[in-house]
Amino acid sequence: MTPTDFNLRHLRAFCAVVEGKSVSKAADLVHLTQPAVTHAIAKIEAQVAYKLFDRMPGRIVPNDAAVCILPRFQAAYGFIQDSAIKMVQVKALTALAQYGSYVSSARETGLSQPSLHRSVRDLTAVLGKPLVERHGRGIKLTSDGRYYARRFRLALRELRAALEELDTLAGHETGKITIGAMPLCRARLLPHAMIAFYKRYPHVVIKVVEGSYAELIEPLRDGSLDMMVGAVREDDFNKDVTQDILLYDQPAVFARIDHPLAHLGREPGLKDFCDYPWIMPSPSTPLRKQWEATFKAEGLDLPPVPMECGSATMIRQVLQKSDCLTVLSPDQVAMDVAGKTLSKLLNIPGRMQRCIGLTSRTAWQPTPLQTEFTQILRQQA
Repeated sequence: MTPTDFNLRHLRAFCAVVEGKSVSKAADLVHLTQPAVTHAIAKIEAQVAYKLFDRMPGRIVPNDAAVCILPRFQAAYGFIQDSAIKMVQVKALTALAQYGSYVSSARETGLSQPSLHRSVRDLTAVLGKPLVERHGRGIKLTSDGRYYARRFRLALRELRAALEELDTLAGHETGKITIGAMPLCRARLLPHAMIAFYKRYPHVVIKVVEGSYAELIEPLRDGSLDMMVGAVREDDFNKDVTQDILLYDQPAVFARIDHPLAHLGREPGLKDFCDYPWIMPSPSTPLRKQWEATFKAEGLDLPPVPMECGSATMIRQVLQKSDCLTVLSPDQVAMDVAGKTLSKLLNIPGRMQRCIGLTSRTAWQPTPLQTEFTQILRQQA
């Protein structure tokens, strides 16, 4: 099953029964009849194919599995907030946010276009706020639409995590971990952690989404990513994300193996580097800022940067065919140095040391398997 197969009223009834350990109390709380609450519990157990309650004369008692997934269901319902919202409306809005049109959403979700229109229209009435607006010949979500789409995605992520935790309890180690990979973790740290995790849990899928911090931070916030690994943004004070340092990276200056500076007969200095072009990431990145600060601290003019690029693969190709210089982590060019196509010219002073870390949502509650992966990641670091 998928998270959108749940009935939100059933989830609310489940939470009330587990919290109050009573069907009658839950019925009063969620404004349903006792038979309706009993039906909701039976429906959820049938959907997840897992016994969640022990039936006894006159009462129903949640077992360890029910207590385990209760925080997930509570978190999901907390993101949705309004008891009048239906799951089909959650599915419709999140589909529009992901696919950008009613036509594409209908094709990807299996819902008809009239159903999607009706669901979004009804959701707009429930919330009392416009969620979609015309944009040229298409549509786009309003600011309120984007806000609720994010909350709904986080709710669905919690429900997915609940299903994964039940699988783990049943001894079926399955599921998916989605990781945002920034450049510095891709050469060694993340691949080694993935290999170690796979050896222990071969049936768990690890999905890696590559990108820069700017490209990955919003997918992390809305639950599309479970975590991000890469350079820590020390100037990012957002309260909704947490950054944990894994290791420190000491970058160095690299050039092609037969670069003129590789044959000076001495170690080149910063002043020597001013006479050659550089290929560097954009000025907004921490590495570029630190690189500029290094030259300015020595009273030197900045070298020319005719090419801006954040891809280590492209940078390595440019270095091999030009006199360009760059600053990279030794891990990113280890094979090139071993293959004698690139050469390290200078270890950069300590002021350019970078923190590589794990970034997650502040309120993130990792599943046991996600926790295991982060522990392996720290061990590899």
